Amino acid sequence: MLIPLIPDAEKYYSFVVEERIQNSGNEILKINCLSTGKAEVYFEGYYYIDRNTKSILKIDGTIKGQLGLSFKNNQFQNENDDTDILMEFNQIGSQSILRYIHASTSSKFTSLKTNKS
Repeated sequence: MLIPLIPDAEKYYSFVVEERIQNSGNEILKINCLSTGKAEVYFEGYYYIDRNTKSILKIDGTIKGQLGLSFKNNQFQNENDDTDILMEFNQIGSQSILRYIHASTSSKFTSLKTNKS
């Protein structure tokens, strides 16, 4: 359950309107997305939604848990920490079109190869 744009999202997340922002006559809702703890990988952060059009303008938060990144070279084990993510959208009519994604994470690699003396 990475980002709660899924059916049955309320099973995995609770949503709280934290702020109402006025922008050029539009009301933007800042919604806090909180995990219910039912998934090992989950999103925690904020959605910014235009109340009039119901369009998502921005998603800003952290993907928590192990994403399970792997490589073809099986001599290394990879453990990654949380991944910060920022997604912004352009509103075209009643559609939210992805403008860009910025994601950052850190990883720790462990060599599985043993040195034989």
